Amino acid sequence: MNLRPLLPLLSLASLIGLAGCSSSSSSHANGGDAGSDATTGPTIDKVAADVASAYCARAQACAPAFVSIGYGDVATCTATFAADVTRAFKGTGVTETPAQIALCAAAVPQLSCGDLLARRTAPACKPPAGTLADGAACAADAQCQGTRCKIAFGQVCGTCTTHVAAGAACGVDDDCDTGMMCLAATCVAFGDEKATCDATHPCRPDLACNSGACGAPNAVGAACTAPDQCNAANGIVCNPQSKKCDTLSLGGPRAPCGFVAGHVASCMSAAACVGATAPKFQGTCTTAAAPGAACDTSAGPTCGPGAACVCSSNVDGGCIGTCKQRDPAACH
Repeated sequence: MNLRPLLPLLSLASLIGLAGCSSSSSSHANGGDAGSDATTGPTIDKVAADVASAYCARAQACAPAFVSIGYGDVATCTATFAADVTRAFKGTGVTETPAQIALCAAAVPQLSCGDLLARRTAPACKPPAGTLADGAACAADAQCQGTRCKIAFGQVCGTCTTHVAAGAACGVDDDCDTGMMCLAATCVAFGDEKATCDATHPCRPDLACNSGACGAPNAVGAACTAPDQCNAANGIVCNPQSKKCDTLSLGGPRAPCGFVAGHVASCMSAAACVGATAPKFQGTCTTAAAPGAACDTSAGPTCGPGAACVCSSNVDGGCIGTCKQRDPAACH
């Protein structure tokens, strides 16, 4: 199964992407029951719960701020992730089995925080190739022969393709091979400790680029000139006013967000911060919308964990539409 990384959360604007697991079992392709394995192995419901619990617990240990911003809490992360795995089980073309997902669940707790945040997938969690050829409709990576289902912004269905290597063009991090991110529309690898770094050569998200080398992130109160010099995964961000690493404030619905009382504030549970415009740059957290509800990625509400705003119209670069969950059974 392909575990969606936490890296997108670094922007504090797209903090979720964690629950796009693309795993499933081949038993459904032959008329199998989604609640049980074709043999005597574990059921999809069991392994979905296990891998979700393992991943969200590891995410909480390595990047608690990302979990709060994307999901609100570990319980919501786990429930959302498990439901996504179970839906992906129904995808045409998936060859992965519940037993393989169980191996992934066992491997996740062994991942270092550096590898988790740098999108370095454990071997046991890499999905086997699916049967759908490039160009086929999909909603989960594991449906595809190239193990990549490319989904455009404002959609929940996409087309099968392959991940690309370092130096290739990309639109989002998931377009790139494991261990890389999409920076300035190009796939680039993360630098480990002591690696050379600059604006086009990023460090692992648990590290900082200081004096051209990757190392420990700056502590609260230390000077910073760029967002990646502070420990965002643990809720420490570069304050644009003081130019020092500062503790991020997190709030729920209707809480102030943006720049509040001299500090940076963000919203929890995938909610949007609306109205944070000049000159004060202070807005208000919305309440994230449930699947089936209306959404607006610019003015709010955004969709809650596990759902995307499917566009019916575009306004000022935003998407106005309806919140929907990815479901391979609905993609043809």
